[in-house]
Amino acid sequence: MTVARAQPPAASRALGARVAAPLAGAPSPPASPPAGTAADSHVARTAVATRAALLVMSLGVALAGCGPAGISLRAESVPVAPSARDAAVLALGRTVFAAVQAGEVERVLFDDLDLRALLDGAGASRAAAVRHTAGPALRAGAGALSLAAAGARYVGVCLQESSVARGGGALGLRREAWVVGRVLVVAEHPRAGRVAGWAEGVFVHSSRGFGAVTLDRIEPLRPAHSDLELAVCDMAAGLDEPGVR
Repeated sequence: MTVARAQPPAASRALGARVAAPLAGAPSPPASPPAGTAADSHVARTAVATRAALLVMSLGVALAGCGPAGISLRAESVPVAPSARDAAVLALGRTVFAAVQAGEVERVLFDDLDLRALLDGAGASRAAAVRHTAGPALRAGAGALSLAAAGARYVGVCLQESSVARGGGALGLRREAWVVGRVLVVAEHPRAGRVAGWAEGVFVHSSRGFGAVTLDRIEPLRPAHSDLELAVCDMAAGLDEPGVR
């Protein structure tokens, strides 16, 4: 089925050193005040204060680049072009399949820095709590998922619970985004034929493609999956079976 889905400029400042060569016959400059005088203490205090001010300014610039405004990842809505939608849908299924086959299901998840770019503070905290709860079971089942997918070839994907979520809202998205709740990954196994399994969570489309904000569960790929015939897809790509629509 074909319906889818600075380095900051090195601000190098050359500090020119001005060397004044005394001219013949010119009056000698006044002698420097002896160490420990009030003038010497004033110069030292001024130098320390200047260095402190420069340090504060440098830290401010560095920290400004560490927050969400300095991160290139951003949430994105459904692409307008059908070909781009198909590519995004296929890529989501391929990402889930590759993680399952490798036995590294948490590879599907956005990392903590990405969460801060996609979600506001409260949303990122809620997502982290869900990950903490679901993580042990996902890791414990990773071996069985990998075994079931061994030798299989990715074919396509069916999406359910696909929608456009507004910025803010229950998820705490920083901006409007395409969100998917269920992903049926379909593959071809050399002995078992067509196999499929669901991945469930909150998948968000971003400037780097889809990733999971949270991941609730992933089914092992299995043959004769009933949803290969029964599933009604919001979007699908790579599937040509008559029963998948």
